[in-house]
Amino acid sequence: MTGLKGPDLGKVLNRFARTIESASVDTVSAAAGKAKVEQLKVMRRDSGGDLKLSGVGRSKGRPGGAKIGVNYKVHKASGSGVSATATIKATGPLPIINNDTAGRVIRSAYSKGKARRGFIGPTTVGQFKGDRRAVLNIPGIGFRRSARHPGTKGKDTWQRGRKKAEPEIRKAMSKRTTAAIRRGMKP
Repeated sequence: MTGLKGPDLGKVLNRFARTIESASVDTVSAAAGKAKVEQLKVMRRDSGGDLKLSGVGRSKGRPGGAKIGVNYKVHKASGSGVSATATIKATGPLPIINNDTAGRVIRSAYSKGKARRGFIGPTTVGQFKGDRRAVLNIPGIGFRRSARHPGTKGKDTWQRGRKKAEPEIRKAMSKRTTAAIRRGMKP
């Protein structure tokens, strides 16, 4: 680049700016892809390997197993001085394993009337309505009309995935930015 005069230097700098701007979407997309991979690794570990939450969404004999995952969307230049950004978000019922859950009463999906609506009070004969399937089988205890769930401690899945993704994002962005600078500086 030595020996460039005013008009030549201006052309080089303009080309350099265009190269960097066009590479920003590619750079952000690559970094978001790395973040997705790292998040999925942590989510896979916390969900038992198949990215499905067993029993979630189960009702009246239908198998459950809600899927969890990660999506990202790259947003191009918005005119605010930032070339490109990405939004990364979880899909599916991730908060069930990510966050703490409060204790609650679980009732059979086959129960009807006050029992299903959540009435808790003195039990009377005939209060629990529903067919013979309107019971829960608690292993080691037996059949019950309801069960008290104590709640769960969250695994902080999303936060741990984000921590693992940050170094990978930096590497991907650094590599792509360096390559874009080299391309832009070629005569």
